[in-house]
Amino acid sequence: MNCPKCGGNNDDGAAFCAYCGGALNAAPQNYYAPPAQPNAYQPNPYQPNAYGCSTSPEVKTVKENIPLGILGAVIGSLLGVASIVLFFQMNLVSAISGVILAFCTLKGYEILGKKLSNFGIIICILVMLAAPMIAFVFDEAIFLVKNWNMGFGDSVEFIIESIKSGLITFEEIMERVGKVYLFAAIGAVGIIINAFQKNKK
Repeated sequence: MNCPKCGGNNDDGAAFCAYCGGALNAAPQNYYAPPAQPNAYQPNPYQPNAYGCSTSPEVKTVKENIPLGILGAVIGSLLGVASIVLFFQMNLVSAISGVILAFCTLKGYEILGKKLSNFGIIICILVMLAAPMIAFVFDEAIFLVKNWNMGFGDSVEFIIESIKSGLITFEEIMERVGKVYLFAAIGAVGIIINAFQKNKK
């Protein structure tokens, strides 16, 4: 029997090594086995950190692209302007075009800007305030083109000058686009509230 400690050759049945005195029938030492690690293909997202606390997975933050967001809002508002003019030309109630304006402007910013931040909401509101006025000018210019045989560019210039000089009053403008503003506000409320809630997280 060989000694597990020094390797000396001893007689079978000997209890102790004749060379070093070590026990020959000692049970082998048990080593501590480390706990099994999570499957590499299914990592545990709540792995304890150095302080023993469970950590949640990191949440990826989406970075806002303001220039593209503004471009998206403008493109969306142009769709809203087109719907307003179309409803005006068809002599229909333009309330629904206000909802279209709000949805297209806010979603246009969110899609191209990747995120609708509080700053983006302010930009969209400013764009939505300008859009019905632009639609009013375009609608009146189309009327002049059809009835006075004026060029479209000259018609737009004439309408703008008429507004500046007071020939076309603010009351007359709001009589045409007031419902557009009202329903644009109604259409925007839900989207804006949802965006505010996301921005708080």
